[in-house]
Amino acid sequence: MPKIPLVYRAILAAALCLGGAVTAVNFFSGGSFTGGGLSFATGVKLLVPGELRLALPPLGTASAHTHGAPVRLELELRGLNVSILRDLGSDPGVKDRVLADSIVYAKRAMTQTALFAVLLAGLGGFSVMLLLRGRRWIHYGAAFFLPSLFCAGLLVWTLASFNQNALKQPKYEGMLESAPWVMSVLSGSLEGLNELGEGFATMAKNLPRLSLSGQIGSPMSDIDEDLLVMHVSDIHNNSAAFALMHSLVQSFPIDFIIDTGDLTDYGSSLEGDLARRVKELGIPYVFVPGNHDSPAVAAQLRACRNVQIADGRIITINGLRLLGVADPAASDGYTAVADAGELRAAGEQLLRVWRSAKAKPDLVAAHNPVILRPLYGLAPVVLSGHDHRASLQWRQGTFIEDVGTSGAAGLRGLASDKSPPYTVDLQYWRRDADKHLRLIAVDTITIDGLSGSLHISRTAINGPKPLIDAKAISPINGAKPHTR
Repeated sequence: MPKIPLVYRAILAAALCLGGAVTAVNFFSGGSFTGGGLSFATGVKLLVPGELRLALPPLGTASAHTHGAPVRLELELRGLNVSILRDLGSDPGVKDRVLADSIVYAKRAMTQTALFAVLLAGLGGFSVMLLLRGRRWIHYGAAFFLPSLFCAGLLVWTLASFNQNALKQPKYEGMLESAPWVMSVLSGSLEGLNELGEGFATMAKNLPRLSLSGQIGSPMSDIDEDLLVMHVSDIHNNSAAFALMHSLVQSFPIDFIIDTGDLTDYGSSLEGDLARRVKELGIPYVFVPGNHDSPAVAAQLRACRNVQIADGRIITINGLRLLGVADPAASDGYTAVADAGELRAAGEQLLRVWRSAKAKPDLVAAHNPVILRPLYGLAPVVLSGHDHRASLQWRQGTFIEDVGTSGAAGLRGLASDKSPPYTVDLQYWRRDADKHLRLIAVDTITIDGLSGSLHISRTAINGPKPLIDAKAISPINGAKPHTR
């Protein structure tokens, strides 16, 4: 049997030692700290996507891609001093002390955890060399120091590439009711930490009810928006979508809802009960009919006092100017997609209204994204649905938001083992110095109907440039475009 060259054996031994180092760090690194009534555990994971993760069991987990190194920094709430937390909401001095202590102890604990991870990496490599039965002491020295150096290098890279602004674009997994303030803790830097006291005080007060009902107290958010808009589309007669929307209305201070069409599957009067569900939401609802809707559906919705139907004119709600047009196919009782000429004519209609308007709309909405193409480069924000694939992107200086399907494609989705998820977007608008509303962030809420998992990804809107969180908003579950 031919003997393996020395260089290959050295490479194999080095790879095994590094593997042992990563395993040791990922399984055994950790620390803890207590400051001002809060007890946290810390951890480091190597060779995973670079992010900072904050876990608040049983409420959920917020995370943000804060650095380029393949290292995950972990913080997990382990304990609450309820006697101190009860005073946080009423005594600013207590709150300031809690926050200051928590920051100091967190930095100290993460430093200790990082140093311990470097030691563990060396011990992991050394243990592998013991198993390989190295023949010389230099082998054991290299097996200890090289993995330690590798781990230290990753941690230095983490520190050097850490981006504080990335905390403004967190992702969330957990209970829907807790999403607003759990995300605010991570996304708001020190301003968000100022609300941490009230959040824990509420949680301490509601701990008995939390364990019974799985809910938290009043929702919180610190993004400082002037207007919060929910964007839904393609509900396709799925009543579960209204349960989701109702929960969001209860959990977030939503001002109104924009629905970009296909509320029904066949546009029939038998689906008219959906109008009652829209009315029960209790907040303004703007409906942009899609190709699966019909004049009968629009008439039933028009009878609801909280509903306005997009008809090619500019609608103003809470100071937001919205221009929308019904899909050409919504003018009859059929569900086929309008032909290219009809879609082009609808887009030209929107363009004419845009050009003639003295006060330009803040956003333009249509069911089919093809209709919106003439507005690229003119409208600051355009909204659509139809293709059942959630996406956010910039084109020619226009922010394009496709919410996907808020009803998981309706009955067609239920019939498939790869159904698209339920998706809803929350838009955060803020008034500038001239009192004009500007979109500053979008929360993309995704619920996988098959696994029941919930994810929230926040995207900050800073201008026409590639989006940071592109992976989280790309087509999900391999869903194919909707073409019917």
